[in-house]
Amino acid sequence: MIKVSIVEDEFASREHLKKLILSINEFELIGEYQSIDEIKNLNNLDILFLDINLNGKNGLEFARFLKDIKVVFVTAYPEYGAEAFEINAIDYLVKPVTETRFKQCVDKILELFRPHFEKLPVIDQDGILLLDIEKILYIESFGKTATAITLEKEYKIHKLNIGTLEKKLPDSFLRVHKSFIVNMNKLKKITKERKNLLLKLGDSCEITIPVSKKYSKLVKRYLHLL
Repeated sequence: MIKVSIVEDEFASREHLKKLILSINEFELIGEYQSIDEIKNLNNLDILFLDINLNGKNGLEFARFLKDIKVVFVTAYPEYGAEAFEINAIDYLVKPVTETRFKQCVDKILELFRPHFEKLPVIDQDGILLLDIEKILYIESFGKTATAITLEKEYKIHKLNIGTLEKKLPDSFLRVHKSFIVNMNKLKKITKERKNLLLKLGDSCEITIPVSKKYSKLVKRYLHLL
């Protein structure tokens, strides 16, 4: 079960959101609060549905300090959407929240909490090998196919493209370029070349992966450089 709480100061909005949440079999509602000050325990919480304007308290600022809890903002203010996604909100729901829009949000959450790959099916000489993902340095995309690179060998990944891999691999595998996913556990060094980030992998930093402008902020946030 995905453990969920609500922070919403308006009674009608809170009850409406509660009804939507209770309709989802995969959700367990473990807390509902009128204000940030009422929150007693965030342990074991997975998802927080959070209003932005809470009796003078700012939900956006509060969310910046939540490290292991995913946030869905539920607000009457559409203008804060960009800021919300900068702090990695799962979704941004504008009141009144319809059942259709809530279902779209639920789909995102369920996708996020689906089990990650621990092994990847790759093509080997004798057939399909299940490769331990922690052996992978990075994944490179070639059109609709992808290749997993380890220190010893390169393997063509069986029937999985880079978009699917980005969703199914653990958080330590980060998309850094339209063609590259990097196992950040293998990162040894970061350098710059003409304002572009370069990631150095391998024990002697012999492998260099470029970070595109599109993914630069994501990489910096992951490395706590922002």
